[in-house]
Amino acid sequence: SGIPMNAFYDSANGKTYSFPDDCAVIRATPIWNTATHQGVRTAVIGWPMSQKQTGPDKAAYCDDRFDKTLTDQQRLDSVVQILNHDHADKPLRLVITYVYNTDTVGHKFGPDSPEMAEAVNHLDGELEQFCLSVVAWFNATHSPQDDLVFLFTTDHGMETVDMDVNMERLLGGDLAKGAKIITSGPMATITLTGVPENQKADRVKQIIAKLKEHEFVSAWPSHEVPKEYHFDDP
Repeated sequence: SGIPMNAFYDSANGKTYSFPDDCAVIRATPIWNTATHQGVRTAVIGWPMSQKQTGPDKAAYCDDRFDKTLTDQQRLDSVVQILNHDHADKPLRLVITYVYNTDTVGHKFGPDSPEMAEAVNHLDGELEQFCLSVVAWFNATHSPQDDLVFLFTTDHGMETVDMDVNMERLLGGDLAKGAKIITSGPMATITLTGVPENQKADRVKQIIAKLKEHEFVSAWPSHEVPKEYHFDDP
């Protein structure tokens, strides 16, 4: 898709991205564009990378930016409001939204924390009210022969973290000099943006060797990253 991590450096244009919200960065075709192209009216609200849509396959409803200030309840309420105020000839058939508080709490306190249990219980209540509101809208605007489907999914699970890794400290000052280091979750990239071209090959070998001294690190030159990671984009 062209998005390897939440934060990444694009060597093709020299830009560093961190949680981008511009759908133009995506190289794959998102489901909301495919659905619209096939005549399925779509609303995608608050979903990461669905913002700033343009072109003929733009969703009927989408955001101009990802608003981090909105709570999960506010985002769910906005979806219900769209449903109830949409009076086009063809109804909305694909509606996508996103909630994030459990993710935030899990990253901060860990998956087994009491804070996480409280966040899950709170979200459960919010989703119950959301589903009831959507069912009420559906019953008022559709025939008994129509079907309503809810699909709940998640982008990842969580494990308790028992080690923080600092790439600069692992490498040391000399090897890190002239290197752009981007870390995101359990992954990191090291791009030799400030290293002379005739020194890059040797530096890569030195960096890989240094990182492999640690049993908790796997490291490869960019052209040797295993194919199953789908990491051969610029």
